[in-house]
Order: sequence, then C-alpha cells, then structure tokens
Amino acid sequence: MLIKLILRNAFRHRLRTALTVLGIVIAVLAFGLLQTVVGAWYVGVESSSSTRLVTRNSISLVFPLPLT
Repeated sequence: MLIKLILRNAFRHRLRTALTVLGIVIAVLAFGLLQTVVGAWYVGVESSSSTRLVTRNSISLVFPLPLT
C-alpha cells in the first residue's frame, strides 16, 4: 500500500521527480569523483619513502631554493 502511494505521487509531478532523481545522481557521482581525487592525492604520499625530507624557502613558496 505504501509503494502504491509513493508511485502515484511520484508520477503526479514528473518534472519534480526527474529533477530529484537527477540531483541525487549528480550528488553520488560528485562524491565518487571527489573520493577518487582525494585517494589519488594521498597515493603519492603513501608510496614515497619515509625518510624523505621536504624543505621550502623561509621567505615564500614562490622563491626557489638554491641548488646547493
């Protein structure tokens, strides 16, 4: 009985139903894409050596360090 009520109201406003389904699909795809990007971001860190040393210029990130 509940399924019958849900389907009857869903098909009463087809545009609203289609937009709701489209919004849910976009949200799920965006979540999956962001999870993939975050996972790919951390793969480089996890696969690097644990003895790696990261340095930066004390003034700013835009100024390169000398090669020596």
